[in-house]
Amino acid sequence: MSIQLAREDENLQGLIGVTIPSELNPGVTFKPEQTLGRGGGSIAFLARRISPEGTVPVVVKILRPSFVRKLGPTAHLLIRKEAVALGRLNERVPPTPFVIRLVDTGNVGLEVGGHKIEVPWVAIEYVHGGGLGTTLAQRVRRSLRDSGFAFDAARAANAIDCIANGIAAVHEVGVFHRDLTPNNILCTGRGPEETMKIADFGVARPVGVH
Repeated sequence: MSIQLAREDENLQGLIGVTIPSELNPGVTFKPEQTLGRGGGSIAFLARRISPEGTVPVVVKILRPSFVRKLGPTAHLLIRKEAVALGRLNERVPPTPFVIRLVDTGNVGLEVGGHKIEVPWVAIEYVHGGGLGTTLAQRVRRSLRDSGFAFDAARAANAIDCIANGIAAVHEVGVFHRDLTPNNILCTGRGPEETMKIADFGVARPVGVH
């Protein structure tokens, strides 16, 4: 079964409210609710993971149909690399709190302008930073606005510790992130509970996956 989208719907707004079944977990579905971000090759949605155990918020990143048509199998490989990278970290015991977690991955059948296409997607942990901001870049800007300077020594040390531990965990499972920026560090909590998580593994390189 394919989901019909208008030819001009490159932002995939036709998927909002649509149920996407999991290929890996029977009885589990994902329902995009709103757009969180748009990239050149993908759209990120705030979505609900619905299962017999309950409903939880997640982020579902879906590649644009035009991007998939342009790159062909390479587009699917990009999602596979991201899923492999995060999947290796999911298997780490105990799991690290300093890297976002993989929730699911699969393909969704779309019909765009009369043409059917399988578009890959990945579902990951949803991180909400509240009023302080969700990315490290946002939190630094908020601190500059409120106090005139960036993080104090204790807060900066905590941020460095979180990121360093996240990088160490990533490298321990044979993954190279290759795009570590303040916009790719997600933040949650505040004060002593503030935690930074490495995100966006779209160009990561897991060893052994080409």
